[in-house]
Amino acid sequence: YQLFDFVAAQEAIEPIVQKTNETNDKKRISQIHTIAGSYNFWVEENIPTAFNNLNKALLFAEEANDIVSQFFATMSIGQTYSYAGEFDRAFKCFEKVLKINTSLNNLWGISTVKSAISYLFYIFQGKVTSGIETSKEAISFAEKSGDSYSLSGAYLSYGISNFYEGSFDKSMFFLSKAIVHCERI
Repeated sequence: YQLFDFVAAQEAIEPIVQKTNETNDKKRISQIHTIAGSYNFWVEENIPTAFNNLNKALLFAEEANDIVSQFFATMSIGQTYSYAGEFDRAFKCFEKVLKINTSLNNLWGISTVKSAISYLFYIFQGKVTSGIETSKEAISFAEKSGDSYSLSGAYLSYGISNFYEGSFDKSMFFLSKAIVHCERI
């Protein structure tokens, strides 16, 4: 799921959905709905079904008081809103998870959210300067955390932002750095 292999993630949950629902384990049920909703959106391109599953995921995560599941459900809802062109709603989701990660001083989480805001909020709306600035912040947090997951996302968002600015050499440089870190994951 975290590697955006939604087909494999969906295949992994299919055999356990019914049994997990019977256990009433809200954390696991939330995770299953997050995976299913992400699959609905990214693979099937079925936005209404995606929102249905993702909102259920968030509800179960909140009931379980599971911050990690809340993070993934809310990020997925924000991504879906962005692709649906509902940017104000998307930003509220990103803002919520940014606050959670900031309060926990979770550097990779802060970086990941800022990367999403850069690309899915600013670049999608043509706000390239804001996209560049936000992705620079994502890089700063990712470099402090040192993990390849957040570095790949931060370099990707900065490379994309530079592409839209017309700085193609800079874009290629940072997109190449993103690839290096993606291969390490």
